[in-house]
Amino acid sequence: MGEHARTGAGRGEEEELTPRMNRSNPYVRMAAIGVGAAVVYGVEQGLAQPLYVAVPLAIVAYAATLISVGWVLSARAK
Repeated sequence: MGEHARTGAGRGEEEELTPRMNRSNPYVRMAAIGVGAAVVYGVEQGLAQPLYVAVPLAIVAYAATLISVGWVLSARAK
């Protein structure tokens, strides 16, 4: 990130950057990976779809879990 974005230069004040979402938390990442793996398994085994259908669905589920759990934990921290 550039110096202007970090220090708030140009706006006349110094502001501390806080992460918007707690996505770097290892528990959030583990939960998202678990959901993605469960989606791959469920779509492949339960619905008998090929891997090229299951993987994109798992990526979407991973991203949705990562974002939603990150928002919940960051909102709880405030």
